[in-house]
Amino acid sequence: MRAGRLAALALACLAAAGACSRVPVPRVNLPGAGAANEGTARLIENRVWVEDAQVPGYLAFLSDGTLVHGFCGGPMRLSAWRWIDDARLGWESQGEVVRAEIAEAGPGALVLLPESPEGGAARHFHAARPPEACGAGG
Repeated sequence: MRAGRLAALALACLAAAGACSRVPVPRVNLPGAGAANEGTARLIENRVWVEDAQVPGYLAFLSDGTLVHGFCGGPMRLSAWRWIDDARLGWESQGEVVRAEIAEAGPGALVLLPESPEGGAARHFHAARPPEACGAGG
């Protein structure tokens, strides 16, 4: 993917989320759904996170409850997401509810620990900064 394409994708995602006719999405039904403290929310929401992986994905937790996500070079998806508490969040992915604990959150790094019966591996992300090619370090 060319440099700057990720930034263009993020802008298109934000425009699409606000300009397209909205299909009603049911709220994610998560026990104990609540909100993060303002500092955590400010670090995570409304920015594009690119996964540091062999096949990188991206996440953008928009403050309106929309999650923009996908894999670099693959289709973009829009899903619902919510805070569970200060350190956990959840989202819908292909009909499943995914929950993850925030192991690390900073201005440039995010580490999520997916909750699963098998014990998912930590997923490391960096904050995208234009110009950036999807998957290239910022």
